[in-house]
Amino acid sequence: MRKDIQCLRGVAIVSVFLYHLFPTLFVNGFLGVDIFKRILPLYFLVILLTVILVHCYLEDFLWENNDRYALASLFLVTNQLVIDDQADYFREFQAERTSLNVFVHLWSLSLEMQFYIFVPFIFIGLQILRKDVLKLIAVILITVIGFYFFALINPQFSFNFMFLRLWQFSSGFIALFCDRLKLFKKSEKSKKNEESKRFPIDKEDVFLESKTLCYIGDISYVMYLVHWPILSIFIAASVKSHLFCIMLTLISSIVLHHIFEKQYLKLNWKGIVLLVLILILGNGYSQYSIRNDTFWKTTIPKEIESIVNSNKKFFDYFWKTESLRDKCIENEIQPPHDKMYGYCKFPKGKGNFSIMMLGNSYVMNLGEHIRAHFNYNYSDYRYVSINEGYGIYADSPISFAGLEVGKKQVEIHKPDLLIIVARYTRAMKTEVEQNDKYVIQMNDVIEFYEKYGSVH
Repeated sequence: MRKDIQCLRGVAIVSVFLYHLFPTLFVNGFLGVDIFKRILPLYFLVILLTVILVHCYLEDFLWENNDRYALASLFLVTNQLVIDDQADYFREFQAERTSLNVFVHLWSLSLEMQFYIFVPFIFIGLQILRKDVLKLIAVILITVIGFYFFALINPQFSFNFMFLRLWQFSSGFIALFCDRLKLFKKSEKSKKNEESKRFPIDKEDVFLESKTLCYIGDISYVMYLVHWPILSIFIAASVKSHLFCIMLTLISSIVLHHIFEKQYLKLNWKGIVLLVLILILGNGYSQYSIRNDTFWKTTIPKEIESIVNSNKKFFDYFWKTESLRDKCIENEIQPPHDKMYGYCKFPKGKGNFSIMMLGNSYVMNLGEHIRAHFNYNYSDYRYVSINEGYGIYADSPISFAGLEVGKKQVEIHKPDLLIIVARYTRAMKTEVEQNDKYVIQMNDVIEFYEKYGSVH
């Protein structure tokens, strides 16, 4: 196995891992997803283990959504569920360092597997066309039409829909058939110039011969599968937590690579098929068990069971964005801010007081549900949804900027009622200290808001 390729795999997985760990610092790390690919046994094993972790370590109100995505991942259609939920892969990571969805990173593998299933039909179709010029015309049409719809259709849909990404593959065929047809003849001089401009990969290159990076490349597939569930379930806003998640990711990747991945790669195709079938059956049973067996159920004292059940009814809105019942009459925030999830001023209501909703992505999820309770009994209603907009505190450069944007909007519009709706970082779960900086910050911000109206 070539060391330089393994080193590139190492670079790919490190970039993805850093993106998920620090999404605001390593903003292009997701590009590493497209560099490496392997096979199914480990994929199905990690789904099985992740389902168990979800039901052992996450609160039960998080199970339903994760169970949906676990089932979608089992059928290799995670990307389709992301489309159906109108979810956003990038906001999922940038909104906070953790996620309610521990399977969302598998969208790329679902897309890849669908690609492997359908692309052979393109090869078969091209074989029907005997002349290379006809094949060239066919791939040009596929590329142009595919790119046209990819560029025009909703970005979240086209990003996750396999057929709208085929153009990326077919565009490579254009170069192939152009070369076969010798459409662009080159002189010997131009060929020599091209060769002299190529970036040489020196066999003595320290970077591409790095044993450490090469080993990370060896475990890259395992690392990609396990890192996000570990971050989602265990990470908190502390250095110790980050170090723990990094070490747990590395250790679990190394262990799974040596005791499982390397072993099944030695099997012949019959052994692989049998192993995959066993893992699929195991996943099938786990999906049945978590939905039907009392073993997984949480025991709740009867006196609080009704309260818990009533709260669960609202949780569906945490990952689904409800359609707006009324068209926004304003949707551009002033002054502009580049880290917005959304801004909307609704048509004038029939009441005599103004309302503003302020926060992060939860404003988008819960906004219509909350607005419906006012039944248009307001004079002015608007929402401001900001990336890392926690409303009453900040703990990062982006959230500090978001806090200032929120304060500015309150100062400009002076709402009679300010509703702060935000999913808070795990910094809020740390123990309150004497002269706690977050408490001081919150009191100062609330005092600022109360100069203009009531805060809830």
